Amino acid sequence: MNKTESKIFEKISHRPLVVASIPDEKKILNMVQKANQTGADLLELRLDAFAFKNKEKLFGIAQEIRKKTSLPIIATLRSPKEQGRQVLKSDWNDDERKEIYEKLLPIVDCIDIELSSNSINQALIKHAHKLQKKVILSYHDFHSMPQEKEILLLVKKFKQLSGDIFKIAGLANSWEETIRFLYTCSRLNSINRIFIAMGEIGKFSRIAGFCFGSCLTYGSLSQKTAPGQIPIATLSRQLKMLYSF
Repeated sequence: MNKTESKIFEKISHRPLVVASIPDEKKILNMVQKANQTGADLLELRLDAFAFKNKEKLFGIAQEIRKKTSLPIIATLRSPKEQGRQVLKSDWNDDERKEIYEKLLPIVDCIDIELSSNSINQALIKHAHKLQKKVILSYHDFHSMPQEKEILLLVKKFKQLSGDIFKIAGLANSWEETIRFLYTCSRLNSINRIFIAMGEIGKFSRIAGFCFGSCLTYGSLSQKTAPGQIPIATLSRQLKMLYSF
């Protein structure tokens, strides 16, 4: 873990960290520069959204970005069932994803892998921690909002796997279920967590989530990678106004 990454994650308890999500390989260095200029704390490479299937090209892009920014980098290579409709579907299988993550770990600062990726997540967590890198263990429901019982079962699995940050995102269909979701997540004080109510109804959770204990929030640099995602410049400005940092 580099010093920059360590210092950034120390801020988790003091203010929400802003993640700039890069959804494709087009004009990627321009997007990195934009992230540097608009107040992002971290970069997320949504590798599953890139419009090609070439391992060496992925590694080359990650290495080039590492040279262009001091921001910590999160590498995300989603399984098809948790990619959502906002991104181009990729068909990397679990063995391929494991190989890519392992090769990227010396370059990036953090990886995001699904709690449901049972065939590879345990080995990847062990490998990441050996290199002193962070692991986000995530769950996404693009159709409905997870209920309290389901959330608590996911948290139990997260703890058993020894992840570093628990991430859960669900689609908000009403204000009532969004508030229940935020309340449930606010009680998870023993872990670092990210929780996002996706869609227009839940958009406020991307700004106000820190009030309920969410440590990271994601903004878009070009196209959205999830429903309700806010442009990074707007998100950074609103967060600074609300939290005075």
